[in-house]
Amino acid sequence: DPDENYVEIPVGVYPIAKPDTTFVLDGDTLRVDASEEPPHLADIRKAFRISKYEVTNFWYLNYLESELAAEDKPAIQFIGQAIWSRDTLGTVPPPTPVLFCLLAESKIFYSLDDERFVVEAGYDDHPVTGVTWDGASAYALTYGMRLPTEAEWEAAARGTDASLDYPFPGGV
Repeated sequence: DPDENYVEIPVGVYPIAKPDTTFVLDGDTLRVDASEEPPHLADIRKAFRISKYEVTNFWYLNYLESELAAEDKPAIQFIGQAIWSRDTLGTVPPPTPVLFCLLAESKIFYSLDDERFVVEAGYDDHPVTGVTWDGASAYALTYGMRLPTEAEWEAAARGTDASLDYPFPGGV
C-alpha cells in the first residue's frame, strides 16, 4: 500500500531552529548558519504528507529511464556526466537547460556496455545523491508530489519538541 510510505503531518505550531546555536560535528564545535537563527515558531496551516523514506538510487534511476524514453514531452537529457532538462523544441526563446543530477556525485552511472543507466552494485536501496533541487523537484512533480518547504521539512523531522536535533540521537 503506497499510503504506508507516508506520514501525515497535522496542522499546528512547530519550533524551527534550536535555542542552542552550536553543534558538534567530528569533534569540532560549530555554530549554525545565521539563516537558521533566531529560533521561532512556524504555523503550519495545512496538513501535509511526507515520505518516511528518502528516494533511493533505484527509484531515481527508474525516473531517469522513464524520462529519457519519453518522446512525447520535454524531459531530460544526458550530457557530460550530468542530467539536464531537455530543451523544448519550438519554444521562443528556447529555455536554458537546468541541471538535475551530477553523476560524478551519484552512485548512478551510464554504462557504455549496456547503453543505459545503472546503479553501482550494492547501492540500489541507498539514498540518491548528486541530485539538485531542480532534479528533486522534477522527480516529485512527475509523481504528483512536491518538495516540502523548509518549515514543513523541519516540522516533520523534529515534531513539536524544540529540544530535539531532529529525531536522531546525538544530533546532526
